[in-house]
Amino acid sequence: MVMLRNQGYEVMVRPSRWQLGSEQAMLQTTLLESWVSAALEIAPEAADELANWQSQRRRWIEYGQSRLQVGHRDL
Repeated sequence: MVMLRNQGYEVMVRPSRWQLGSEQAMLQTTLLESWVSAALEIAPEAADELANWQSQRRRWIEYGQSRLQVGHRDL
């Protein structure tokens, strides 16, 4: 952002929330897999707990019962 501002651009950052429902099952699954992978790298001792959580989330996604809100900031 600093580089853009230094070039004279006006830079705004705003909160944005992705609301993922059952129609975004593939994206939810992809996010779930990447989050579990990252968590395992940080805390391998939590493998059993993460596997249980992942399994439950997969079932919810499969049954169309998963809703996911991903908070981030848009530039």
